[in-house]
Amino acid sequence: MELKLYWKIFCRRWWLTALIVFLAALTLPFHQNLPPSYHAAMRFLVGVKPDITSPNAYDYDRYYTWRTAEYLIDDLSEVVRGSVFSQAVQQQLQQDGAAAKIAAVTIQGSTQTSKLHRLLHIGIDGPNKSDVSAIAAATQKVLENEVTRFFPEAYARGATVILVDGPHISRNAPGLREKLAMPMRLFLALLAGLLGEFLLYYLDDRIWERSDLETFGWTVIAEIPRS
Repeated sequence: MELKLYWKIFCRRWWLTALIVFLAALTLPFHQNLPPSYHAAMRFLVGVKPDITSPNAYDYDRYYTWRTAEYLIDDLSEVVRGSVFSQAVQQQLQQDGAAAKIAAVTIQGSTQTSKLHRLLHIGIDGPNKSDVSAIAAATQKVLENEVTRFFPEAYARGATVILVDGPHISRNAPGLREKLAMPMRLFLALLAGLLGEFLLYYLDDRIWERSDLETFGWTVIAEIPRS
């Protein structure tokens, strides 16, 4: 099919595409953006106090102390994402007299962890800035004061968690999906209009021009021009 035929099909029923795009544009004032969300970022240093040994005893330059700290960071990142830790944070919020009652499952779902350069990174997301700030403060207290609660005594003995950065609370930028919502709606309306035009062209059995007759193998011997 030649490009000029596409153009003829569009020009013949352009009003259909224009109508659908116009109706889609009418819904734009009613489009509601997603509510703002906030993110709190914190970094913790996790260490283990070395065992006190005799001055004459060789302690491998505290190699095993460093290795224990690394293993503790790995395990602690998983503990922070667990339900038991989120319940501890919820209890801490209640002790702090938080205004909003935040469920433990909400705390667990809004908390993310990662590890970088022997530091534990914790991120907390939520729709309310005050709630995010309260959860971050409660998380800091639980980690600094109750870290041994989540590990065997022999493993976490002397474990120390220190906040070294944060919490930094910022507003999350709109996602790509939110930015493209309105342009995609108009584009889909345009696409629907064009598909509708081609569907009507396919179903239309009327004779519009001589090429329509020639497709049936008929020979056009005369043509009456439009007056």
